Amino acid sequence: MIKTLVAAAAVLAFAAAIPNTALARTDAENMRCRAVGETMLKLGGTLKETVGLLRENLTTPTAEDTETLNQMDELAASTKSVGEALAEIYKAAPTPTEALMDELNNTGMDDLIKQAEACVDA
Repeated sequence: MIKTLVAAAAVLAFAAAIPNTALARTDAENMRCRAVGETMLKLGGTLKETVGLLRENLTTPTAEDTETLNQMDELAASTKSVGEALAEIYKAAPTPTEALMDELNNTGMDDLIKQAEACVDA
């Protein structure tokens, strides 16, 4: 999953470098892509906070614990990076509705990644 997010971040960075291609979609599609970005940005921040709390509360972490926390840190950073890229690409899109944000907040990570990838597919 982490490798997928890193790859998605690279794709989004490339798409951001191509002006006006992202917004060549309908308003509803643009709004969804902006919402996906905002959701991933929020999720990345929440994951980062969670990792911080776990690190604080693990008195004697094992090597496996440390490795898992490091992977979670990487996942948090990648998720946040993808969210930031989408939010930047689609900043001119209509503001997402509350219903759409609720839907995405209840969506699994795999589906969010698929939706993020769809936002940059030509």
